[in-house]
This record gives sequence, structure tokens and C-alpha cells, in this order.
Amino acid sequence: MKFERIDPQSHLDELVSLARIEYGDAEMSNKAYLRWQYVENPAGKAIVVVARADNGDLAGQYVVIPLDFRLDGQLGKGSLSLNTLTHPDYRGQGLFTKMANETYDVCKSEGLNITLGFPNKNSYPGFVRKLQFQHIGNATVMFRPLRPIAILRHLPKLRSAPKYASPKCLIQSSQIPSDKGGLSVTELCLDSDADAYDAMISTQRHPNFCVSRGAFFARWRYNAIPTRQYRAFKVDGNKEMLATCVVRQRRVKGIECVFIVDLQLGHDTAAEPAAHMLIQSVLSFYRSAGVALAGILVNKGTILYKLSKSLWFRPMPSRLLPHDAPIIVRRNAPTLGDEMFDIRQWDFAFGDYDVF
Repeated sequence: MKFERIDPQSHLDELVSLARIEYGDAEMSNKAYLRWQYVENPAGKAIVVVARADNGDLAGQYVVIPLDFRLDGQLGKGSLSLNTLTHPDYRGQGLFTKMANETYDVCKSEGLNITLGFPNKNSYPGFVRKLQFQHIGNATVMFRPLRPIAILRHLPKLRSAPKYASPKCLIQSSQIPSDKGGLSVTELCLDSDADAYDAMISTQRHPNFCVSRGAFFARWRYNAIPTRQYRAFKVDGNKEMLATCVVRQRRVKGIECVFIVDLQLGHDTAAEPAAHMLIQSVLSFYRSAGVALAGILVNKGTILYKLSKSLWFRPMPSRLLPHDAPIIVRRNAPTLGDEMFDIRQWDFAFGDYDVF
């Protein structure tokens, strides 16, 4: 067995073939999706370490993608762990740990000082016990019923419904209730609105640790992805952008949902009430189109958590979630302190997860 780092662009077909063995015909094995994720990322190509069997076939892969972070209050480089897999014929041989260790040697040498992960229940033990990740807590997932009667009617079908599915009807209309008290809600264009968006981001009181979510990142994350459709909205007042949100429709256990995958607001005193109006307008729009449930992921104790509660979002008991949502962090550089393992120092959003 040989372990080597490969260039994801020149070996993309191999990686697609391995992914199809694990996932079948799914997004995770879609060539255009993997090219977007591994090659077109503006923060840099994916770091891919593989195990290659004696016959030349790929026996497994370990992947992290570079991301810009705010680390201890300063801009820095890090990575997100994703798409780890081992070919069924080669499991139980310790490939996962060997591939991971080589990957983190590369991360250290390339200045990727931190690695963030959102593991499933199968991979979680390996990350925490073998790879020096620390479980810093679970994500706070909050929901707000938009059509309670529709949800109640669906309850008898809940157990047999698939965990995730595409929405029955992807809502394309741009008719958003838009004007109130000098504030205007419209669609956000991450190309023409980029300067205003970055100006708003620059006024924020940043947490000590988070993924850096400027316009450059957001265009790649939400506009360029070839297999999903997101919609972005903004609220303006006094000729400046005050808040933005990005949403994605999805069916969860057969219930039509809209997820707020990204919510940003500036530090202006008008930003919080503007964000409140923005979310109310967007949710009213989706409710009128038949969506039954809205979801958001925020960290407790933050402005966004307070804002979400004021909008009648409430934490979902973990037993009712489709799956657990552990957050794990690995320190690749000794210069970072233990504050990085305190979830209260972080800001998270659904958009930080590759699956959302």
C-alpha cells in the first residue's frame, strides 16, 4: 500500500470513481460538484492524500479544503475536513489514520493552522480518538414552524419519509415584501453588491473564531456551486447595506423546509432591527409559497442567537434532529491557544457545513 498526496484536478476522474463506490449516483460523486469543491475553491485546491493499492486502485482518500478563518481575532488560514472514505475492500487496515496523519503534515507545512470538522456518527470516534480533534460542543439548530397544521398532518408519515430530499417545488419568484420604515428588502447579487457586502462585513464585531465569509468566499460557496440553488437577500437603509441572508429550500423527513444558511449584519445600530425585518419578510414569502418549517444554525450567546429567538425560532431537542451535529476542531499550529476549543468563542452557520 502506497500513501501519496495527489493533485485533485489531474486525478479528478479517479476521485469520482472512488466516490461512486461509496455514494452511488449522488452529489458527493458528481464530477462537477467535486471539481467545484476540490479545484475551484478560491482559498486553494483541496489537499487530497490517498492510499493506493498494489494494483494501482485507490483504496481510500482523506480530504481537507483550505478556507480563510478568523483565528484569535486575526485573519488566518485553516481547513475543513470532508469526504473521508475507504474502499469497502480495504477497510479495517488502518488506512484512515495513516492518510490523515500525512494530510495534517501537509496542513502544518502549508500554514493551515486549524482544521474544522462536522463528522457523522460513524467517523466521529476516529477523529476524536486517533486524530487529535477535540469535540467542542454541538451546533445549536433552531426551527420555527411556518405552517403548523401542515406539519401536524405530516407526523404519521415522518418515520417512513427519507431524511433529505429535493423540494417538491423550487420557488423562483422574486416577489418579496420589500419596503417598511425606510428599509428596502431586495435580492442580493454577490457580484454587483460585493463592495457594499464587504463594507458591511468590515463593520461587524467579529467573534474570535469563525470561517471568514466575505463576498469572494460567498460567491464561490453559494453562486458557483453547480448542484444546488441558493437565494440571497439584503436589506438596505440610508444607502448602505445593513443585513443579508442566504437561504436554501430542502425537504427534511417529507416536510418542506427553508434553511437560513448564512445571516450577516453590520454593526450599525439599525442593523439588528433591519435583520429582523429581512428575516420576517423572507419567511413570510416562503410561508405564502407553501413552505412549512424554517431552520437556522447559530451559536448560543451571540447576537444572532438573540435575534433568532426574537423571530420565534426555538432550539430543536437533539432526539428530534435528523442526526447529531457535533463540532470538532484540530490545532495544527502550536501558536494557537486553548480558546479555540471553547465553543463560546466561535460563530457557526449552516453554510459552514459542506452538506448544507
